[in-house]
Amino acid sequence: MKMLEGSYFDVLSTSNDNGTYSFDIRLHSNHKVYDGHFPGNPVSPGVCSIEMIRECSEMIFSKPLTISAVSQCRFITVLTPVSYDKAVITITPTVTGDSIKVVASITDGADTTFVTYKGEYVA
Repeated sequence: MKMLEGSYFDVLSTSNDNGTYSFDIRLHSNHKVYDGHFPGNPVSPGVCSIEMIRECSEMIFSKPLTISAVSQCRFITVLTPVSYDKAVITITPTVTGDSIKVVASITDGADTTFVTYKGEYVA
């Protein structure tokens, strides 16, 4: 289920390199979430980063996914659409039985990492 794609962020392109998927995205600096987080200094909320990873994971599997566990999530550098309107979401999924485990990150595509994430989804 799309909650943020198309309003909070757009996927510009995707690629798959031996089971590691990359999504080049653009953040929408005019999204209403930034009215309160924070006025005049927009900062992407952590929950939005987690949701972007979930929505991109759904694109990989072409079905709705629900987060069943988050085993690690680190917010390393502040993601702001003013400084970084483009980012790269990288996801490496592993299917085990009824669950999908993912290792993911959000970076600037070069040397800045915003988020690292390990979680599990169920369809």
